[in-house]
Amino acid sequence: MLNILDLGAFWFNFVGCVLLIKMIKYLKIYLICIEYSIFV
Repeated sequence: MLNILDLGAFWFNFVGCVLLIKMIKYLKIYLICIEYSIFV
């Protein structure tokens, strides 16, 4: 039986990882757009 606090910590870490991955993807797209606009 999982403890409610353990489950909460798991979900918090899971959501945090997903958000971090999305942020990194958006950051890469943003940097590519900046480089593109500088060259153009």
